[in-house]
Amino acid sequence: MMLTYRLLGTPIEAVRQYIDEKPFVVDRIRERARSKLLFRQPSILLVYMAVSKRSGDAREAWPLTPAEMKPILADLGHAAPAS
Repeated sequence: MMLTYRLLGTPIEAVRQYIDEKPFVVDRIRERARSKLLFRQPSILLVYMAVSKRSGDAREAWPLTPAEMKPILADLGHAAPAS
């Protein structure tokens, strides 16, 4: 199933749509926020959205290490790059 997130409304509406379509993401963020600072940052939702839409581009463009991207990729069913 290919998901697309178009800004038909506001960016807030796009985030809400994403959460409605992938509610497990909020649970994963909550679980990891206890021990990982990255998952306490609001921008983590944007990382998930970017990986969902274009994982290859997100891996190249997002300023996260492969180790930081690995759990996000795994949550969304994408293979993590070899370290």
